[in-house]
Amino acid sequence: MNEVTGNLPENVKSLMGSITSIMGEIMFIGLTTDNPDVTPMDLRTIGEWDVRQRLLGVSGVSKITVMGGEQKQFHVQV
Repeated sequence: MNEVTGNLPENVKSLMGSITSIMGEIMFIGLTTDNPDVTPMDLRTIGEWDVRQRLLGVSGVSKITVMGGEQKQFHVQV
């Protein structure tokens, strides 16, 4: 966490949960905001494209699964 926290956007706060092996996850990270202009879709997008990519750059991290929020979709009509 210490390696990543300094590289996250200013408005992202990190909190490390307890270690659990129930489903093989080592750590859960939650994204929340008090800003009413930030939607669940915005948080999911930050998790997918910013936090996930930065965590994957940390040595020893092999997989990041983003859950929750609203998933952005793009529909292309030809």
